[in-house]
Amino acid sequence: MSLVPGSIGIRATLPADSRRGRASLPRVPCPAVPEKDHNSSVTVALVSRNRKADLRGALQSVLEQEGNPEIVVIDDASTDGTSEMVRSEFPSVSLHRHEQALGTTESRNRITSLASNNIVIHLDDDARFTSRTTVSQTVAQFDHPRVAIVAVPFDDVVGGRRSVRNGRAPDDELWVLATYTGAAYAARTDIFRRVGGYDREYWMYGEERDLSLRLLSQGFVTRMGRAEPVLHYVSPVRSMWRSDVLGRRNEIVWSWSSFPAPWHLIYIAGYVVKGIWVGIRVRRPRRMIRGLIEGFRAIPAVRRNPVSRQTFALDRRLRRKGALRLAEIESSLTPPR
Repeated sequence: MSLVPGSIGIRATLPADSRRGRASLPRVPCPAVPEKDHNSSVTVALVSRNRKADLRGALQSVLEQEGNPEIVVIDDASTDGTSEMVRSEFPSVSLHRHEQALGTTESRNRITSLASNNIVIHLDDDARFTSRTTVSQTVAQFDHPRVAIVAVPFDDVVGGRRSVRNGRAPDDELWVLATYTGAAYAARTDIFRRVGGYDREYWMYGEERDLSLRLLSQGFVTRMGRAEPVLHYVSPVRSMWRSDVLGRRNEIVWSWSSFPAPWHLIYIAGYVVKGIWVGIRVRRPRRMIRGLIEGFRAIPAVRRNPVSRQTFALDRRLRRKGALRLAEIESSLTPPR
């Protein structure tokens, strides 16, 4: 299936039994609360493509973590010698290479299946841990059966300036977010597999919000992290064309597939207005319009599987508030299943 037909050449082949492009991952029983154990029970996972120098810095920061976390890297068909660098400079890292680029979404599905542990901390290849305790602090936050994702705090660094992306929880209470940003986060693999992993309909951009919404519909939450913030040195090796086109496309697809009627149509209209307005503001209107067109072109092949109105309302409430304590919303959640 072509995710952006005729534009940027991104293609993905879906298995016959995949629904809405979602990976066919095995279901497991509802998990128990993990023990507060050492870093040896956690995997740090990184996906990289043609950012060898960035990846080197990220891996160095992982090796400085307390304990001995497993480290897994997927080289998504790099042509800059990434795999050779990892093999020669980081021999303890478990390295896996794709000969054909599969994109962020499918690579994260695969790297999760490769991890030996039930908690996987995902780190972008252009990000760095700033504290030796980030991994252990994050593992400790999986102390409630509803927690499926922990959004590790991180700041974007562009031109020497820092801006907060995943904010830090104000206290030790369990604060719930609507979603997270994938540069730094942790996931419980048993729950991740239970909901089918990332939907490969979103080759990249937007897969996190889709997963968070599906988790919420099954009674699981995304927790606001408390660790020291990661620094995300936004790499210049980044396709703004892909971001613009896929970002707009995936907003249309997500609204169509996941939102209950009539909200799916209302949000599609809103995303069209937003896409055009943003395109004009940043002086890239053609890209944004192309993404919107690709979204509408994808709709006939995408099956609607909307969440309940109750889940949708809760998601909207979380987005308005930014974050809420679990105690404030637990009565609106279904039992974890």
